[in-house]
Amino acid sequence: HFSYCDQWLKSVAAVEEIARTYVKRDVHKTRSWTRISTARVARISGVIAMLRRRGAQVTLVTPTVHPLTLSVMHGDPHIAALLTELDAALRHIGKTTGATFAALRDPKAVGCGGSEFFDSHHPAPACATRIGAHLRARAERQ
Repeated sequence: HFSYCDQWLKSVAAVEEIARTYVKRDVHKTRSWTRISTARVARISGVIAMLRRRGAQVTLVTPTVHPLTLSVMHGDPHIAALLTELDAALRHIGKTTGATFAALRDPKAVGCGGSEFFDSHHPAPACATRIGAHLRARAERQ
């Protein structure tokens, strides 16, 4: 889906514009998102419960996004409410299945800044490394 190559790197201004227009461009159907699908929540809960019964450790992660992308999403009351509802659903899945939930959507949660993204939602290697280290540390504490 996405490959890293120095020659393809965008300027900071270009990345910020991509991040700022994430919702406007309806990336991943963010703007046209209307509700949390209870059917999808039930399906993922069932899959996670099955994995847990088989001994797997499962961590549900909200993907880290560019700070401007997060700001734009939180600035839209409808999207902000859906994100809150989604996080609550993921926490509930964790509690009922024994999975853990890592709320990492905010790049501050892992110490990433806007200059560490290729676009609105793909972290560059330094940020991705911190995300991985954060998740590894969480797993080791369990």
